[in-house]
Amino acid sequence: MGWRTPDGKARFKSTKCAHEADARKHLAAVESLFSARASGAPLDEVYASLSPRTKPRPTVKAALRDWLTECEGSTATETLGRYQTIADAFSNHLGAGEHGPMLDAVTSEHIREFLTKRRAGRNASTINLERKILSMHYCPVKNPGKSG
Repeated sequence: MGWRTPDGKARFKSTKCAHEADARKHLAAVESLFSARASGAPLDEVYASLSPRTKPRPTVKAALRDWLTECEGSTATETLGRYQTIADAFSNHLGAGEHGPMLDAVTSEHIREFLTKRRAGRNASTINLERKILSMHYCPVKNPGKSG
């Protein structure tokens, strides 16, 4: 495959395909991604449609349930209860159910909105604790393998 950089330099990269037909399929897939990016389409969806691999897309409710189950063995009962309360409130804020929203659709803006609404009847230290819990435990669930 070849392309030109914005400054006009030619760049080439091997498709590592032994047959021309396979290389052309690879090129068509890459061109589809370039077209999708230019049109503003979500690249994750386009890539998923081109890739034979599928990536699981858990819902918020399922991810929080898995996180709480994981916490059961290593967390004090009172702390687990606090996590459960915050997880339930956050799920309700998002309208989370078994079919959505998907975990990868939740942004830091959703968390910020949730905490802003909770701030009305709670003191600053409680809100800071809830923010820390969501930040420390929600983000690693969203990005497996990364610690918060």
